[in-house]
Amino acid sequence: MPTGDGAPAFQAVQRAFAGHIRNPDRHPAPAGVDPRRMAVYARLVYRNIEGFLAGTFPTARRVLPEAHWHAAVRDFVERHASHSPYFRDISTEFLRYLQAEREAPEDPPFLAELCHYEWARRSLEQSDEVLPPAGDAPPSLDARFAVSPLAWPLHYRFPVHRIGADFQPEEPPEAPTWLIVYRDRDDRLRRMESNAATTRLLGLLGEAGSARRALTALADALGRDREQVLRFGEDTLRRLVSADVVVPVPDAPEAVVVQDAKE
Repeated sequence: MPTGDGAPAFQAVQRAFAGHIRNPDRHPAPAGVDPRRMAVYARLVYRNIEGFLAGTFPTARRVLPEAHWHAAVRDFVERHASHSPYFRDISTEFLRYLQAEREAPEDPPFLAELCHYEWARRSLEQSDEVLPPAGDAPPSLDARFAVSPLAWPLHYRFPVHRIGADFQPEEPPEAPTWLIVYRDRDDRLRRMESNAATTRLLGLLGEAGSARRALTALADALGRDREQVLRFGEDTLRRLVSADVVVPVPDAPEAVVVQDAKE
């Protein structure tokens, strides 16, 4: 039987049910449903989502006052339309909400960046990517290298890796923060402070064919002396390879030419 807005009655009940679960204080429960059961559903949904977010964003959870954190989670549950139906993607959906939907002047100015940083760390911890085999030879500028699939260069206005109970800046510093978050071969999550030049180099390594060509391209892009950049780059490359941020790319096997039997 349709309702006054033209929708079948069961759809109206479903909408009322979902609205009440999203925010019981703003949306009444559907008529005819035991309010005690509705309260159980609403608590269960909220606690599961809030607990998952608190585990993914522990620093954000600590630096926000209790009421502020729960108000943000409740607003997310009520307003955000998720792109993914999977529970494991809730943290990604919360990040989308913070970056594109949340309008709360009382939020600390670093909140979205801090949550992105924590999301990146958790994503790398859970990633199924595997590091390619390590090379035996020491890094050579004439060899080819690629950025590890478990290494993410990150760039922020705020020093997100330093934010905590005793450090909550109200304004971003003059210099931005460049980081590389990565997982090494022992599956330990690591962090390396970086800079704009190193991040640019990581982007060039997969395109240039060799580390020497990548560093030469970097020198030209920065307007710096090539030999100076090559010297700097050799030390940087050795450090990145040692940390499992950059991995060698094995040479492709030579093509085998098969002679025609008729010749």
